[in-house]
Amino acid sequence: MQHVEDRLKDRKVRPLSIEGVEAAVWILVDYGDIMVHIFTEDIREHYGLDRLWGDAPSQLVEDEPATVTAGHARG
Repeated sequence: MQHVEDRLKDRKVRPLSIEGVEAAVWILVDYGDIMVHIFTEDIREHYGLDRLWGDAPSQLVEDEPATVTAGHARG
């Protein structure tokens, strides 16, 4: 989670909210247009998220995005 936060913070993009850090089994980071879910393997298996979203298209996200548009930057 910290890596995602740090990378976006460098680009002046801040999360709207973060939930679940205390329990640390399922963390949700809300960036508005993007939701980041970080969870343990057993939670992933329990909820069957791979089955639920298995037919959804995937998209490669580059480690170094070219730009962040001003309309999406949060300060």
